[in-house]
Amino acid sequence: MGDTALTVTSVGVVGSTAFTAPGTYPLVIAANGGEERMTLVCTPPAVGDHSGVATLNLTGDTAVPTVTYSLTANGVIAPPAMANGEWIKYY
Repeated sequence: MGDTALTVTSVGVVGSTAFTAPGTYPLVIAANGGEERMTLVCTPPAVGDHSGVATLNLTGDTAVPTVTYSLTANGVIAPPAMANGEWIKYY
Protein backbone atom coordinates (compact mmCIF):
# COMPACT_ATOMS: atom_id res chain seq x y z
CA MET A 1 0.00 0.00 0.00
CA GLY A 2 1.15 3.48 -0.73
CA ASP A 3 -0.01 6.99 -0.16
CA THR A 4 0.02 7.83 -3.89
CA ALA A 5 -2.35 6.56 -6.60
CA LEU A 6 -0.85 3.99 -8.96
CA THR A 7 -1.69 4.24 -12.65
CA VAL A 8 -1.47 1.29 -15.05
CA THR A 9 -0.73 3.16 -18.27
CA SER A 10 -0.70 0.10 -20.54
CA VAL A 11 -0.47 -3.68 -20.57
CA GLY A 12 1.66 -5.57 -23.06
CA VAL A 13 1.44 -9.30 -23.69
CA VAL A 14 4.17 -11.20 -25.54
CA GLY A 15 4.54 -14.87 -26.31
CA SER A 16 1.65 -17.07 -27.37
CA THR A 17 -1.27 -15.47 -29.18
CA ALA A 18 -3.46 -17.33 -26.67
CA PHE A 19 -3.25 -14.35 -24.29
CA THR A 20 -4.75 -10.89 -24.64
CA ALA A 21 -5.30 -8.00 -22.26
CA PRO A 22 -8.46 -6.22 -23.37
CA GLY A 23 -9.36 -3.11 -21.46
CA THR A 24 -9.16 0.62 -21.36
CA TYR A 25 -6.06 2.31 -20.03
CA PRO A 26 -4.97 4.23 -18.09
CA LEU A 27 -6.39 2.43 -15.06
CA VAL A 28 -6.01 4.39 -11.82
CA ILE A 29 -5.70 2.50 -8.53
CA ALA A 30 -6.48 4.73 -5.55
CA ALA A 31 -3.87 5.25 -2.83
CA ASN A 32 -3.92 3.44 0.51
CA GLY A 33 -5.28 0.06 -0.53
CA GLY A 34 -7.42 0.92 -3.54
CA GLU A 35 -8.48 -1.87 -5.85
CA GLU A 36 -9.24 -2.11 -9.55
CA ARG A 37 -9.99 -5.10 -11.73
CA MET A 38 -8.35 -5.86 -15.03
CA THR A 39 -8.83 -8.82 -17.34
CA LEU A 40 -6.37 -11.14 -19.03
CA VAL A 41 -8.01 -13.50 -21.52
CA CYS A 42 -6.72 -16.92 -22.53
CA THR A 43 -8.02 -18.43 -25.76
CA PRO A 44 -5.54 -21.09 -26.90
CA PRO A 45 -5.43 -21.27 -30.71
CA ALA A 46 -4.35 -24.92 -30.63
CA VAL A 47 -4.07 -27.95 -28.38
CA GLY A 48 -0.94 -27.94 -26.24
CA ASP A 49 1.08 -25.72 -23.95
CA HIS A 50 1.10 -21.95 -24.37
CA SER A 51 3.18 -19.39 -22.49
CA GLY A 52 3.62 -15.67 -22.44
CA VAL A 53 4.43 -12.67 -20.29
CA ALA A 54 2.14 -9.79 -19.33
CA THR A 55 3.88 -6.51 -18.51
CA LEU A 56 2.04 -3.74 -16.68
CA ASN A 57 3.55 -0.31 -17.26
CA LEU A 58 3.03 1.91 -14.20
CA THR A 59 3.30 5.48 -13.00
CA GLY A 60 3.03 6.62 -9.42
CA ASP A 61 5.80 4.38 -8.06
CA THR A 62 9.24 5.38 -9.30
CA ALA A 63 10.81 2.32 -7.65
CA VAL A 64 8.64 -0.09 -9.67
CA PRO A 65 7.89 1.23 -13.18
CA THR A 66 6.83 -2.18 -14.52
CA VAL A 67 5.42 -5.42 -13.15
CA THR A 68 5.60 -8.70 -15.08
CA TYR A 69 3.52 -11.85 -14.78
CA SER A 70 4.31 -15.21 -16.37
CA LEU A 71 1.33 -16.74 -18.16
CA THR A 72 0.83 -20.44 -18.90
CA ALA A 73 -2.08 -22.42 -20.31
CA ASN A 74 -2.78 -25.83 -21.77
CA GLY A 75 -5.14 -25.88 -24.74
CA VAL A 76 -7.43 -28.93 -24.86
CA ILE A 77 -10.01 -30.21 -27.31
CA ALA A 78 -13.44 -28.83 -26.42
CA PRO A 79 -16.20 -31.39 -25.80
CA PRO A 80 -18.93 -31.63 -28.45
CA ALA A 81 -21.78 -29.15 -28.10
CA MET A 82 -25.02 -30.52 -26.67
CA ALA A 83 -28.56 -29.51 -27.58
CA ASN A 84 -30.89 -28.64 -24.72
CA GLY A 85 -31.35 -31.71 -22.55
CA GLU A 86 -29.33 -33.98 -24.85
CA TRP A 87 -27.00 -36.56 -23.33
CA ILE A 88 -23.79 -37.72 -24.92
CA LYS A 89 -22.76 -41.36 -24.61
CA TYR A 90 -19.21 -42.53 -25.11
CA TYR A 91 -18.59 -46.22 -25.70
